[in-house]
Amino acid sequence: GFGDLAVHNRLPETVFEDGYLEFVPDTAGVTDVTWTATGLPPGIGVDTTPGKVSGYAESAGSFHVVVKASRASGQNAEVSGDIEVIGDPLVKYQWHIHNSGQRAFTSQAGTAGEDMNVRQALRSGSTGKGITVAVSDTGVAIAHPGLLPNVLSGGSRDYASTPVDNRYSGDPTPVGSQALTDGNAHGTAVAGIIAEKRGKGFGGRGVAPEATLVGFNFLLNQSEANTMLDQITSYPNLNIDIFNQSWGFDDFRPIAIDSVYLAQLRLGTLNYRDGKGAIYVRAAGNGYVASRV
Repeated sequence: GFGDLAVHNRLPETVFEDGYLEFVPDTAGVTDVTWTATGLPPGIGVDTTPGKVSGYAESAGSFHVVVKASRASGQNAEVSGDIEVIGDPLVKYQWHIHNSGQRAFTSQAGTAGEDMNVRQALRSGSTGKGITVAVSDTGVAIAHPGLLPNVLSGGSRDYASTPVDNRYSGDPTPVGSQALTDGNAHGTAVAGIIAEKRGKGFGGRGVAPEATLVGFNFLLNQSEANTMLDQITSYPNLNIDIFNQSWGFDDFRPIAIDSVYLAQLRLGTLNYRDGKGAIYVRAAGNGYVASRV
């Protein structure tokens, strides 16, 4: 700074893409100042009077930012620095997060605006933090670098293992030939859609990028009754908020629900989460079988 005008604090160095950035310059009580800024990331602006730099970063990348204070007397001061907006390079194709009308590897473009309003949810602070989601599926590759930061250690279940005290545990990652088929990668893909970590610099992101994940490989051992019940059960000291089951039946007929299974669902929805009840999400239809009705 020059004379009695100086900016005494520094610009933030990093912010998530779609994350909120706020910087209020400290001029030690000097108030008759007009502020300008150059090099700001898209989505970030400056209020010319109080000098507050704020907004939601819309694009990943490195930005050299200069925030300048000017007085009518001719005094000037500035603060500059590099801000890294940490993003996920594939999020631009995730139309369910933000539909700009992009093609997303298809021959036809989508309809702009038809999405889940995920950006708005993240900007309101709804990131999934504090929520545990169990993905009951073909298994989940819990060491996947996009999932690992959000995986609850010791919370997953391997239904190919032997239960101890009637409880399953272990790594639900598909192994061997199982891992090489699209079907057995399904659970990992579902887990990524739900809670892939954001701000990694690779891949995409989940709709709840700060939620906690546990994985169950229920579909590899679904014939046993105890396994069917166990995959909708929250063990003591593991408060599962949401059970996600993105699977169904290739069937057009009504299917009777086992009374014991239904009783367990009622128990979960009425008693889990300290009485608030767990949420069970099931596929409404999972069959694409050509059939005459």
